[in-house]
Amino acid sequence: MITAAPEYSRWPFANWVFALLLVCCASVSPAAADTATRPMRIVSLIACTDQLLLRLVEPERILSLTFLSYQKDALPPEFRPLLKRFKPNHGLAEEALTMQPDLVVTGTFSSQFTTTLLRRLGRNVVEFAPDNSFDEMYASIVRMGDAVGEPERAEKLIANFRSRLASLQAQIPPGEMPVYADIDVNFWMPGKDTLYAQVVNAGGFLALTLSDLPP
Repeated sequence: MITAAPEYSRWPFANWVFALLLVCCASVSPAAADTATRPMRIVSLIACTDQLLLRLVEPERILSLTFLSYQKDALPPEFRPLLKRFKPNHGLAEEALTMQPDLVVTGTFSSQFTTTLLRRLGRNVVEFAPDNSFDEMYASIVRMGDAVGEPERAEKLIANFRSRLASLQAQIPPGEMPVYADIDVNFWMPGKDTLYAQVVNAGGFLALTLSDLPP
Protein backbone atom coordinates (compact mmCIF):
# COMPACT_ATOMS: atom_id res chain seq x y z
CA MET A 1 0.00 0.00 0.00
CA ILE A 2 1.36 3.43 -0.94
CA THR A 3 0.94 6.07 1.74
CA ALA A 4 1.60 9.78 1.71
CA ALA A 5 4.50 11.11 3.75
CA PRO A 6 3.21 11.57 7.33
CA GLU A 7 5.74 14.25 8.18
CA TYR A 8 6.19 17.09 5.72
CA SER A 9 9.35 18.07 7.59
CA ARG A 10 11.06 15.28 5.68
CA TRP A 11 10.73 17.17 2.41
CA PRO A 12 13.56 19.69 2.91
CA PHE A 13 15.97 16.81 3.44
CA ALA A 14 14.58 14.82 0.53
CA ASN A 15 14.79 17.78 -1.83
CA TRP A 16 18.44 18.27 -1.00
CA VAL A 17 19.26 14.61 -1.45
CA PHE A 18 17.43 14.52 -4.80
CA ALA A 19 19.81 17.27 -5.88
CA LEU A 20 22.68 14.88 -5.25
CA LEU A 21 21.71 13.15 -8.49
CA LEU A 22 23.41 16.14 -10.12
CA VAL A 23 26.42 15.68 -7.87
CA CYS A 24 25.62 18.97 -6.14
CA CYS A 25 28.52 19.24 -3.73
CA ALA A 26 29.82 22.46 -2.26
CA SER A 27 32.36 24.09 -4.49
CA VAL A 28 36.05 24.22 -3.63
CA SER A 29 38.26 26.66 -5.50
CA PRO A 30 40.42 24.75 -8.01
CA ALA A 31 44.15 24.83 -7.56
CA ALA A 32 46.29 26.20 -10.34
CA ALA A 33 46.92 23.60 -13.00
CA ASP A 34 50.34 22.31 -14.01
CA THR A 35 50.21 22.89 -17.75
CA ALA A 36 53.00 20.39 -18.35
CA THR A 37 51.12 17.38 -17.00
CA ARG A 38 47.42 18.24 -16.87
CA PRO A 39 45.00 18.51 -19.80
CA MET A 40 44.24 22.14 -20.58
CA ARG A 41 41.83 21.77 -23.52
CA ILE A 42 39.00 19.55 -22.29
CA VAL A 43 35.80 18.69 -24.15
CA SER A 44 32.85 16.99 -22.45
CA LEU A 45 30.23 15.20 -24.57
CA ILE A 46 27.60 14.27 -21.96
CA ALA A 47 25.84 16.10 -19.12
CA CYS A 48 27.23 13.87 -16.37
CA THR A 49 30.83 14.61 -17.25
CA ASP A 50 29.94 18.31 -17.62
CA GLN A 51 28.91 18.28 -13.96
CA LEU A 52 32.13 16.65 -12.80
CA LEU A 53 34.39 18.90 -14.86
CA LEU A 54 32.82 22.08 -13.50
CA ARG A 55 33.64 20.92 -9.98
CA LEU A 56 37.17 19.71 -10.61
CA VAL A 57 38.90 22.09 -13.03
CA GLU A 58 39.18 25.78 -13.73
CA PRO A 59 36.82 27.11 -16.43
CA GLU A 60 39.86 28.13 -18.49
CA ARG A 61 40.67 24.46 -19.05
CA ILE A 62 37.24 23.60 -20.50
CA LEU A 63 36.61 24.18 -24.20
CA SER A 64 33.14 22.72 -24.62
CA LEU A 65 30.17 21.16 -22.79
CA THR A 66 27.18 19.34 -24.19
CA PHE A 67 24.26 21.46 -25.35
CA LEU A 68 22.11 19.69 -22.73
CA SER A 69 23.81 21.69 -20.00
CA TYR A 70 22.54 24.88 -21.64
CA GLN A 71 18.91 23.92 -21.10
CA LYS A 72 16.96 25.63 -18.35
CA ASP A 73 17.78 24.35 -14.86
CA ALA A 74 20.22 21.75 -16.21
CA LEU A 75 22.99 23.12 -13.97
CA PRO A 76 23.05 24.50 -10.43
CA PRO A 77 22.77 28.32 -10.36
CA GLU A 78 26.43 28.87 -9.46
CA PHE A 79 27.58 27.31 -12.74
CA ARG A 80 25.15 28.93 -15.18
CA PRO A 81 27.14 32.18 -15.61
CA LEU A 82 30.09 30.09 -16.79
CA LEU A 83 28.26 28.65 -19.78
CA LYS A 84 28.99 31.67 -21.97
CA ARG A 85 32.69 30.80 -21.72
CA PHE A 86 32.25 27.41 -23.38
CA LYS A 87 31.14 26.24 -26.80
CA PRO A 88 28.15 23.88 -26.75
CA ASN A 89 28.52 20.58 -28.60
CA HIS A 90 26.12 17.87 -29.76
CA GLY A 91 28.37 14.89 -29.17
CA LEU A 92 29.80 14.84 -32.69
CA ALA A 93 33.37 13.85 -33.47
CA GLU A 94 33.66 16.69 -35.99
CA GLU A 95 32.87 19.26 -33.32
CA ALA A 96 35.46 17.89 -30.91
CA LEU A 97 38.20 17.57 -33.52
CA THR A 98 37.95 21.20 -34.63
CA MET A 99 38.68 22.29 -31.04
CA GLN A 100 41.93 20.31 -30.86
CA PRO A 101 41.28 18.91 -27.36
CA ASP A 102 43.90 17.15 -25.28
CA LEU A 103 41.17 15.28 -23.37
CA VAL A 104 37.64 14.24 -24.30
CA VAL A 105 35.33 12.85 -21.60
CA THR A 106 32.15 11.02 -22.51
CA GLY A 107 29.85 8.16 -21.53
CA THR A 108 29.73 4.49 -22.45
CA PHE A 109 26.13 4.97 -23.62
CA SER A 110 26.88 7.94 -25.86
CA SER A 111 27.81 7.67 -29.53
CA GLN A 112 30.33 4.88 -29.95
CA PHE A 113 31.02 6.11 -33.48
CA THR A 114 32.24 9.41 -32.01
CA THR A 115 34.36 7.67 -29.38
CA THR A 116 35.91 5.24 -31.86
CA LEU A 117 36.69 7.91 -34.45
CA LEU A 118 38.29 10.23 -31.91
CA ARG A 119 40.51 7.43 -30.63
CA ARG A 120 41.52 6.38 -34.14
CA LEU A 121 42.58 9.95 -34.78
CA GLY A 122 44.78 9.93 -31.70
CA ARG A 123 42.62 11.81 -29.23
CA ASN A 124 42.69 10.97 -25.54
CA VAL A 125 39.15 9.80 -24.71
CA VAL A 126 37.99 8.70 -21.25
CA GLU A 127 34.59 7.01 -20.95
CA PHE A 128 32.37 6.90 -17.87
CA ALA A 129 29.67 4.29 -17.26
CA PRO A 130 26.37 5.22 -15.54
CA ASP A 131 26.57 5.06 -11.74
CA ASN A 132 24.18 2.75 -9.88
CA SER A 133 25.21 3.58 -6.31
CA PHE A 134 26.98 6.19 -4.22
CA ASP A 135 30.10 4.01 -4.23
CA GLU A 136 30.12 3.92 -8.03
CA MET A 137 29.61 7.69 -8.07
CA TYR A 138 32.61 8.15 -5.77
CA ALA A 139 34.67 5.93 -8.07
CA SER A 140 33.68 8.06 -11.08
CA ILE A 141 34.73 11.23 -9.27
CA VAL A 142 38.11 9.68 -8.44
CA ARG A 143 38.53 8.55 -12.04
CA MET A 144 37.69 12.00 -13.38
CA GLY A 145 40.10 13.53 -10.88
CA ASP A 146 42.86 11.29 -12.21
CA ALA A 147 41.98 12.06 -15.83
CA VAL A 148 42.16 15.83 -15.36
CA GLY A 149 45.12 15.78 -12.97
CA GLU A 150 43.15 16.79 -9.89
CA PRO A 151 43.13 13.68 -7.62
CA GLU A 152 43.32 15.65 -4.38
CA ARG A 153 40.42 17.87 -5.33
CA ALA A 154 38.37 14.81 -6.25
CA GLU A 155 38.97 13.34 -2.81
CA LYS A 156 37.94 16.62 -1.18
CA LEU A 157 34.77 16.65 -3.23
CA ILE A 158 33.87 13.15 -2.05
CA ALA A 159 34.68 13.96 1.58
CA ASN A 160 32.50 17.06 1.43
CA PHE A 161 29.65 15.09 -0.11
CA ARG A 162 29.81 12.37 2.54
CA SER A 163 29.94 14.91 5.34
CA ARG A 164 26.90 16.85 4.12
CA LEU A 165 24.95 13.67 3.48
CA ALA A 166 25.66 12.32 6.95
CA SER A 167 24.70 15.66 8.52
CA LEU A 168 21.37 15.78 6.73
CA GLN A 169 20.55 12.14 7.38
CA ALA A 170 21.05 12.76 11.08
CA GLN A 171 18.18 15.28 10.91
CA ILE A 172 15.63 12.94 9.29
CA PRO A 173 12.74 12.31 11.71
CA PRO A 174 12.59 8.80 13.20
CA GLY A 175 9.81 6.38 12.40
CA GLU A 176 8.51 4.48 9.42
CA MET A 177 9.86 5.66 6.09
CA PRO A 178 7.07 6.97 3.83
CA VAL A 179 6.94 5.51 0.34
CA TYR A 180 8.05 7.66 -2.57
CA ALA A 181 6.77 6.61 -5.99
CA ASP A 182 7.98 8.28 -9.17
CA ILE A 183 5.93 7.02 -12.12
CA ASP A 184 6.85 8.69 -15.38
CA VAL A 185 5.61 8.58 -18.96
CA ASN A 186 4.78 5.09 -20.28
CA PHE A 187 4.81 3.78 -16.71
CA TRP A 188 8.56 4.23 -16.44
CA MET A 189 9.92 3.61 -12.94
CA PRO A 190 13.46 3.40 -11.56
CA GLY A 191 14.99 0.04 -10.78
CA LYS A 192 15.80 -1.22 -7.30
CA ASP A 193 19.59 -1.31 -7.60
CA THR A 194 20.03 2.18 -9.02
CA LEU A 195 21.53 5.44 -7.86
CA TYR A 196 18.08 7.01 -8.07
CA ALA A 197 16.63 4.53 -5.56
CA GLN A 198 19.62 4.96 -3.25
CA VAL A 199 19.23 8.74 -3.35
CA VAL A 200 15.53 8.54 -2.46
CA ASN A 201 16.25 6.15 0.41
CA ALA A 202 19.04 8.40 1.66
CA GLY A 203 16.52 11.24 1.82
CA GLY A 204 14.38 9.42 4.36
CA PHE A 205 11.93 7.82 1.95
CA LEU A 206 11.38 4.27 0.75
CA ALA A 207 11.75 4.22 -3.02
CA LEU A 208 9.03 2.29 -4.80
CA THR A 209 10.68 0.59 -7.75
CA LEU A 210 9.48 -1.55 -10.60
CA SER A 211 10.54 -4.75 -8.81
CA ASP A 212 8.22 -3.89 -5.89
CA LEU A 213 5.12 -4.11 -8.05
CA PRO A 214 3.15 -7.36 -8.51
CA PRO A 215 3.60 -9.08 -11.90
